[in-house]
Amino acid sequence: MLEEGPPIPESIVLPVLPSEVLCEIFEKLDLKNRLNLRKVSKTFCQLIDQLKLHLDILSISVRSDCVRYRFNESFSFNKDALVSYNNNASKECILEYDCSKKIAIQENFMKIAVNDLSSVLKPSKIQISSLYVNFHVSHKNPAELLEIFRQKSGQKTRRLQLRQAYLTVNSADQAISIISGLESKTLKTIAINVPSLESTEGIWQLEQFKQAKSAEISAIVEASSLENFYNLTSCMINAVKSIEAQHIVQLRDAFMESATFKYCNIRVTDSLNIDEIGKIAKMRVVDQKISEVYPIANAPNSLRLRITSSQIEFLRM
Repeated sequence: MLEEGPPIPESIVLPVLPSEVLCEIFEKLDLKNRLNLRKVSKTFCQLIDQLKLHLDILSISVRSDCVRYRFNESFSFNKDALVSYNNNASKECILEYDCSKKIAIQENFMKIAVNDLSSVLKPSKIQISSLYVNFHVSHKNPAELLEIFRQKSGQKTRRLQLRQAYLTVNSADQAISIISGLESKTLKTIAINVPSLESTEGIWQLEQFKQAKSAEISAIVEASSLENFYNLTSCMINAVKSIEAQHIVQLRDAFMESATFKYCNIRVTDSLNIDEIGKIAKMRVVDQKISEVYPIANAPNSLRLRITSSQIEFLRM
């Protein structure tokens, strides 16, 4: 008589599966389901944090009564995932996912939003193509969110790897806190909008900025800081202060020596004295404009320089 074997389970319990199998399953899940599984057990949490996570877009928007995240996963063909944390009159957090599901939570909305973002950014192999951060004027100091990036900056091996960062913040310190948490080797493009009139010098001293290839800056930039822009391939600077003929000549010479330079557009805060610039820099002035073309040594290209009372443009042709 044959012995009966063990009963066949109706379903397989996930925790009894080998870690390798669990990882293969978890890798196929979207971000929302991964975050939910992290809460199941310590084992699941550790396994998920070891997986690769690639986001095409991570967008963070902060207002005085709302935090909103937008995620776009590279492997997902669905629409972007939108998550909003709203503060209602009762100081509860109203969580909206994909603008449909609403849940009232008896906790501070900022605390929940920070905890969730920390979980998203925790995996050691996370990669983000583009990061968008918008701190609205109504929330001047989102310190809890900034602390997440500061923690990353103190762990060089855990800094966020991304290619592009677009920041609209209320101060240079906020920009520095975020950029410091990014990996300099992968960061190629930085766009910064700082509406305040404070000094932004500390931003240009960061290794992440020095390693970037292109930049778009809407902030007050002192002319003396322009030397930090010499190595960029392309840049747009919308508010340069106290620029003089010597700064223009230094930029011209630096761009002519650069093998990778393509384009630079500078808008100034104060109207330029075209006649004085032409006289000092030995450039021809026609109708209160300067237009010069300089051949680049040992290269088939030329550098075109155009100056008006409000802007300066360099173009490699």
